[in-house]
Amino acid sequence: MLYHLIKLGEALESEVKQSKGRLYFDSVNFGVWVSKSILYIEKYHKDTSIVTQMKQSYKEIDYTNNYTFYKLMLSTLKVIQEEENEKIEEVKA
Repeated sequence: MLYHLIKLGEALESEVKQSKGRLYFDSVNFGVWVSKSILYIEKYHKDTSIVTQMKQSYKEIDYTNNYTFYKLMLSTLKVIQEEENEKIEEVKA
């Protein structure tokens, strides 16, 4: 699931639009990806600072800053994936 969310997020880059020097998304795909990503983070990383940070950032999204949120969410998902991979490697060792 996490790998899929990261790949979807990376694919969204092709939907970025620009107006007056700002990058933004206006697609339903962006909203769906954000919702799925937040649900994943809440389900598997509840009670962490990541969830708190993402919820706060999500509340502040509008058309002027959703690209900034996109970069934050995508980088957060990648960090979570690294952490989960490290835990798997520790269990294997």
